[in-house]
Amino acid sequence: MLEPLYHLLRCRGISSQAKAKSLEGSTTTFVMVLDQEEHFLLSCLLGDGWLSRQSSNNFVIGICHTASQLPWLKYKAERIASITGSKASIRPREWVTKGVVYHGYEYIAGCSKFKHLYSMLYKNNTKTFSKSLLKLLGPEAAAFFWCDDGCVHKRVRDKANRPNPTVELQGCLALYEPLDQAKNVSEWLFDLFNIKTWQVYHSPSDSYQVRLGGTALRTLKQHIDPYIPDCMSWKLDLSLPTQAERALILKERAIRRQECAATLVVDDIV
Repeated sequence: MLEPLYHLLRCRGISSQAKAKSLEGSTTTFVMVLDQEEHFLLSCLLGDGWLSRQSSNNFVIGICHTASQLPWLKYKAERIASITGSKASIRPREWVTKGVVYHGYEYIAGCSKFKHLYSMLYKNNTKTFSKSLLKLLGPEAAAFFWCDDGCVHKRVRDKANRPNPTVELQGCLALYEPLDQAKNVSEWLFDLFNIKTWQVYHSPSDSYQVRLGGTALRTLKQHIDPYIPDCMSWKLDLSLPTQAERALILKERAIRRQECAATLVVDDIV
């Protein structure tokens, strides 16, 4: 089996401005590939990063994270600064989402290369996960995307026919995008890692997320772990809770259910 085309071309140092012949079949086709800097910058933009047009030729990149992810922001900012030649200046930022005040940090920098990236990532001034874009991105982009917007849920289930509670792993990539773009991301992950995912509707935002089962999560971790810095290794922690921890989770869940039931009774009486 041939290695992914983007990997072969990048290893040979072919830039995105070059055209390369396809390695499969007798028909000559041409593909665009990204150089390492462009691939890294787009990887930073998939999740919590954005590009802003200041003028026709002036674009800036911005990345914002909560205070708990400051080391992750510094990691990306320092690498971007080495590309742009600018100082990795990070400043505090406060924002409100659904009435909740968040405190975090923001990095902003300008570079002429961003104009080219803007045309690839944005359609009608909106970030868009198109098939043509995703085909250019490899495991590093998937790793960065997961570190920004991915999470692992560990669901403890107490089944009557089993003596001990079991744990089911499920992953979520919080896209908050239309269904067609969520499907594009699912196809991209399948093409990269041969993992099956599905789309789930998120009613509060009228958009979709991508979900992964336990087997897909383990395969994903195997492929993207080398691209995840130590400060973000917790984002793909698949370790299972001990029996004592599972029992505690179930006990706390039972208490919450009792409290909810008591609240419902009081409401009915009132």
